[in-house]
This record gives sequence, structure tokens and C-alpha cells, in this order.
Amino acid sequence: MNPISRRRWFQFSLRTLLILVALAAAPCVYVTQQQHLVRERRAFVAAHPECYFAETTPGPQSNWLRARLGDTAYGLAALPLDSSLAQREGVAELFPEASLMAINPRNPRRPNGGGASSRFPPFIPFPPVRAAEP
Repeated sequence: MNPISRRRWFQFSLRTLLILVALAAAPCVYVTQQQHLVRERRAFVAAHPECYFAETTPGPQSNWLRARLGDTAYGLAALPLDSSLAQREGVAELFPEASLMAINPRNPRRPNGGGASSRFPPFIPFPPVRAAEP
């Protein structure tokens, strides 16, 4: 076999190189987006100690990649009753798997802390948002 023909077998076009780079970049973009989401969720939980987040076991539809990146699945996200609508929407967007509830101000006890037991539940649904009248 001629050494020139053997070397030419490994040549490829610029178009092939661009296609391979694009195919390799797509998974990298997805991993980067998931890593950014994990960092946002961690930062929100750390920055809002007044909120309560209850961890849960990941379900079958949970994202395995985010679990490998260190994300935590939450079954409950409880915010103070006086939290703004924008904050509630932000939590609902960041934690779509969690049920969104309000922390009952009449119950001083938290599930993760001590405190006197109360006849009031620790979490209550948020009251409906009333539209502003014109």
C-alpha cells in the first residue's frame, strides 16, 4: 500500500469538522444550563433562611444529571405569609417539583426545629391573589 493513500484516509473536510464540533457542543450547553440551575437553587435556599424547604426522594421523572451535580429534590417549599407575589412565582419557577405553601404565623413551631406544639398547622395554603380594582 502506498504511504500517501494511507495518510489521505484520515483526512476530512472543514464541513465535517464543524458538524462534529456542533454535535459535541450541544451536550456541553445542556450540562452548563443544568449546573447554572443547581447553583441558583442552592443560592436561593442559602439566602432565604426564613423559608422552609423539605427534602424528598427524587421521583422517576427527576433529572438524573442535576442529582449528579448535587441538586436536592424538594417536596415542600414554605414561604412567609407576607412574601410577595414575585417571590412566590420565583420559587415556583426554581422549584417546580415542590408544593408551595405559606408558613402559618399562628404556629411558632417549625418541623425541623423545636418549639411548643400548637393546634394550628405549621403550613397553610396561600390566600388567593385579588386583582386590583380599577
